[in-house]
Amino acid sequence: MAKASVWCLTTPKGGAGKTTLAVALASEIVRLGQRVTLIDADPNAPLQVWYSKGNLPTNITVVVDHQPDGSTIGDLIEAAKATSDFVIVDTEGTNNARATFAIGNSDLVLVPMQSSPEDLRHALRAVAYTKQISKMGNRHIPAILVRTRAGAISDTIEREIDKSLHDTDVEQCQTRLLEKAAFKALLVYGCILSDLPKFSKIGGVGNAQKNLEDVISGIAAAYQKSRKSNNGVAA
Repeated sequence: MAKASVWCLTTPKGGAGKTTLAVALASEIVRLGQRVTLIDADPNAPLQVWYSKGNLPTNITVVVDHQPDGSTIGDLIEAAKATSDFVIVDTEGTNNARATFAIGNSDLVLVPMQSSPEDLRHALRAVAYTKQISKMGNRHIPAILVRTRAGAISDTIEREIDKSLHDTDVEQCQTRLLEKAAFKALLVYGCILSDLPKFSKIGGVGNAQKNLEDVISGIAAAYQKSRKSNNGVAA
């Protein structure tokens, strides 16, 4: 099989929507027939709780990293790459040794953030941190902001954040992951988005699916833009 792609979700701020984004991304990857391993590097192990409900397809696996010092995260990523098409690492809400090793072993870093000045401040810290690790490793690791838990209509704060980011070199997904009951329900029922109707009568699954597809397309576009801006150096 081709080399697996490793995506790390990180931000030093808790509550930014990392786990919801990780589950949503995994939902779409497995729906398309790919194999994905999620590495749960959060002390609260939310992905393990999601997985333990027993409602996930066989091409999705969750592995828990039990060592907060980061000593095992690299080995877990390498093992997951041998059996999966994609590896998604969900780090805890802090910059620590484990986050450092996870970022350093990744091909792409996704930085989730809600549309608030505080989330933006921490998200920019995560981007800067990724750039430091990239420089130390002498390779380009793209870092992309992904807005989460967004309303369907941009409000004043979101527009101010857009203005703040406009003149920076920070890449961001141009589609926001919307605040939808269907995304919240994935963690409740322990399933992927396309299987949600089997377990719940929550509506709006089709709209959530379309939003998720657009988010992944936006991430792909930002990734390609980041590579091009760095002279095509492979991530």
